[in-house]
Amino acid sequence: MVGKYNALCACMCLIQVYGDVADPELTILVSNLNPGRLLKLSLTASAAKISSLVASSRPVAIDYDHTEQRVYWTDVALKVIKARDLNKNTDELILSLDSSGTPDGIAVDSVARKIFYTDTGNDVIAVLNMNGTGSEIVINTGLDQPRGIVLHEENRKMYWTDWGVSPHIASADYDGTNIRKIVTKGLGWPNGLAIDKRNGILFWCDSLTYKLQSVWVDGSHRTVLLHEPGARYFDIYFHDGAIYFTDRNRRAVYNIPSTGGTVGVIASEEITQPAGIHVFSNRKPSECLSGQYGEECRQCGNCKEGSVCEKTTGKCLAGCVAGYKGIDCRQVCTPGTYGMKCASKCGNCTSGAMCDPVNGTCPHGCLAGWSGDLCQTACPANTHGSECTPCGLCAGRVPCDKVLGVCPAGCQQGWTGDRCDRACLPNTYGTSCESCGQCAGGVPCDKSSGLCVNGCQDGWLGSLCKTPCIPGTHGEGCLSLCSHCKTGSVCHHVTGQCPLGCQQGWRGAKCDERCNPGTHGKDCASFCSHCMTGSVCNHVTGQCPDGCLSGWSGDNCDEDMRGKTQQEASNTSLLIGVVGASAGGVVLFVTIAIVVAKAVLARRKRRLRGRTFEQYDTANIARRPNRCQVLSDQCPAYISIMKQTHASNTNADAAQTNMYIPMVNTTGSQGRN
Repeated sequence: MVGKYNALCACMCLIQVYGDVADPELTILVSNLNPGRLLKLSLTASAAKISSLVASSRPVAIDYDHTEQRVYWTDVALKVIKARDLNKNTDELILSLDSSGTPDGIAVDSVARKIFYTDTGNDVIAVLNMNGTGSEIVINTGLDQPRGIVLHEENRKMYWTDWGVSPHIASADYDGTNIRKIVTKGLGWPNGLAIDKRNGILFWCDSLTYKLQSVWVDGSHRTVLLHEPGARYFDIYFHDGAIYFTDRNRRAVYNIPSTGGTVGVIASEEITQPAGIHVFSNRKPSECLSGQYGEECRQCGNCKEGSVCEKTTGKCLAGCVAGYKGIDCRQVCTPGTYGMKCASKCGNCTSGAMCDPVNGTCPHGCLAGWSGDLCQTACPANTHGSECTPCGLCAGRVPCDKVLGVCPAGCQQGWTGDRCDRACLPNTYGTSCESCGQCAGGVPCDKSSGLCVNGCQDGWLGSLCKTPCIPGTHGEGCLSLCSHCKTGSVCHHVTGQCPLGCQQGWRGAKCDERCNPGTHGKDCASFCSHCMTGSVCNHVTGQCPDGCLSGWSGDNCDEDMRGKTQQEASNTSLLIGVVGASAGGVVLFVTIAIVVAKAVLARRKRRLRGRTFEQYDTANIARRPNRCQVLSDQCPAYISIMKQTHASNTNADAAQTNMYIPMVNTTGSQGRN
């Protein structure tokens, strides 16, 4: 079965995607306890293949001879050591142990052409030639269930684990001399053992303490690289800066940087109960630093934090960091995906933008109606926009538009704007924020109805106090009538003031004050003339109600008659003289003098007759029933009559008296009530 690496739960899984792995860059050999067989994982930079090498009853330990390209393994059920030629695909029995033997561990020295193995059944460590000859025991004391074993060929040293009553890790020369215990404390079941020959570091896995640890070969610098409670570690191997180990519980091959870090995993349906492991490459061992790979020591791709790539192929065995994919983790996630393994889909980003391939955030925010860092959370009811802004106060509690926030049925009373999110200004009301009327006391109107709860200010009417008083009225409740404003004008509906001035005889801002005694007419600017002593003229017309002082005449007593009276006396004397001189004209003289005298007296009486204050008091006309109702300087009836009066001085006294009687209109002739 052939497949590419893919990340699954921070792991690399072998999927059924076929490719060519005829010349693998990295090979991982795994013994599988059940079903019993040897598995070979062949890896290149672009593909991987897992295949079954050979079936075996219960294979445990496994190693590889680079010189002859042969795989060696132990079978604890068959109690044998066997070999598999990878070129010829043939098997060979190397050694059969006795009935009490249990070959748990194996290590091959390709240079010395030796095989070392541990026998847990007989508690010994033995060595034999690679062709199966010359078997001998090198250590048979101080052992109690020896398990894993590794070699340092150049130093001709062997290292092993023992998980008996007193578990320990020890070393000795190839011939079994110079035995030295390296680790004796904090061990449980130290199963697998591996070595970094260049740096002199041992690595082991303990299935009882659930730890993966390292220590220098001199016993110093002990370090815990990994602690996973519940794990069941079985075997371990070091290759080019990485540790590979098997876990029977989780049925996979794991890897971790030799200095510790993120764990990667290689899983396949073929791996069901992994036990021993061996990793090798047909390429020249890498001289690259950690984090580099290949002959040119290229920098690893975007491997998962805390992990490094495999030094031969550049594969990120622990998987990629978020936002990247591919075997070497150099390929950015496909647009619309993000995160670990590029397995997550972007949320609802605005303007069709793609989310960040690493963390999934939308660079320009969310589509309207969505929220959250990833724009994957729908906005709650009665909200709108990319930030889930609460709707305004929509009328009828109808939700606003999820995108624009517009209230489809308008706003509640007292709110305005397309989104009904702006309160009306003070002293306004209704859905359109109309201005309040002229409410009394400066109290704002009702925000909903606009009603003035305390009534209106002076000069205004209506429930909304927006209607001014009817012309001719003013003040509180419009109950006050305008005073004596100039003809053709009305007072101000609020103040009652006359904007164009007053009628004759009246003064003050409201024209409600008579002229001061002794003045009359427009703006009270005229002074009374020569009225009878003790009386004043009418404040409107200037007429003297009690008549004129001696020597004065006219409606306003402003005609000087003193010169005319002397002339009349002179005329009378002259007439008498003439008649006296004429003997025959005495009778005629007397008669003429009497007629002249009567005429003079009648004229004076006529001027004084019927002149009262009431007759000219136009301010009281409106209050008299059946009298003139026109607010003017002078009623039309008076004007007409007075013009006729001044037109003729020859009418009889009775006729003149009737002409001064007040009238309702110019056509009536009713007498005084």
